[in-house]
Amino acid sequence: MVTYPKQGLRLVGNNIRIPLGTTVKRWFKLDSFLILMPSNLQFSEIKELRIRPRNRCFYVEFVYQKEIVTQNKLNSKNVLGIDPGINNWLSCVSNVGTSLIIDGRKVKSLNQWYNKRVSITIRR
Repeated sequence: MVTYPKQGLRLVGNNIRIPLGTTVKRWFKLDSFLILMPSNLQFSEIKELRIRPRNRCFYVEFVYQKEIVTQNKLNSKNVLGIDPGINNWLSCVSNVGTSLIIDGRKVKSLNQWYNKRVSITIRR
């Protein structure tokens, strides 16, 4: 893995210029290469760039910091209880008087059919 801090990176148009060392420059007459800037990031947000070799390819990772969006305040007086089951997949009841039951027999039937098909395939 090769790591480049932001100080070593330059924005050239819509690309990020990544410098190479003096040995590479001497051997290959190449002092840098360009990587396309991701459209979902701003250059100012990038803290570090990593190049990882994996499966005969090179992957570029951008390390950046984003502001965390604050979560909405939850009303702790409202409660929902969920009871998972087999025939009734989910039985739900709340403290405000609403309840619902989600039928699980269709899902159970599909699961049994799938398991039967797998069993037949394995036996062959």
